[in-house]
Amino acid sequence: MDTHVPTDTVREALLFSATLRQPASVPLEEKVAYVETCLKMCGLEAVADASVGSLGIEHRKRTTIGVELAAKSKLLLFLDEPTSGLDSQSSWAILLFLKQLAANGQAILCTHQPSAELFQMFDRLLLLRKGGQVVYFGDIGQDSKTLIHYFESNGARSCDTSENPCAFFHISCEPMMLIPFQELSTLKRSTLMVDVCFRLCYIVDDAGNRPFPPRPAFPRRSPNSSLSRSQELLG
Repeated sequence: MDTHVPTDTVREALLFSATLRQPASVPLEEKVAYVETCLKMCGLEAVADASVGSLGIEHRKRTTIGVELAAKSKLLLFLDEPTSGLDSQSSWAILLFLKQLAANGQAILCTHQPSAELFQMFDRLLLLRKGGQVVYFGDIGQDSKTLIHYFESNGARSCDTSENPCAFFHISCEPMMLIPFQELSTLKRSTLMVDVCFRLCYIVDDAGNRPFPPRPAFPRRSPNSSLSRSQELLG
């Protein structure tokens, strides 16, 4: 939701977020400096002193993202439907901007129902079906091939080359189509889930400060190791 005080300037909106959401121990000067960095990162320097209410929808979306960035979250930037209400060109510009943030080390989580073109901008997918059941959690792959192969290899029909992958996944998750996907057990048994769980444990243990190592084999490990805990997650 792009909910802002319309009479605030873009700079004031970001500064308000930084002042209230960053720790009180952070000096105000440092918060102000970080706001200027966020304005530059979001491409908002030219409209920094304009009121939010006067902005077009794309710049308002950028302001919403800037407000979240200004909070300086350590691990994750969460965005709900970041391209909602935008035309295709503006949607592409926003996702390209988010891709640049991700390339610079910012982890981003989006709830989204994108077009086939925009879908390729994302790296990983958490797909849920009715009831909050996990159908898939892992890499998307080039042209969605990793994701499509997972569905097809577990009983879903073949995805036509001209078909929107997002539509294919939605249809495959319909109750009447779910033969092997009726429970989370299918995903739990896959090597894909082992990799994902190991990644999650590694991030928690090391706060993402080191390059991610290749996943090791499955020898016995101590109870507190990342690998042991990833096996526990798999049940």
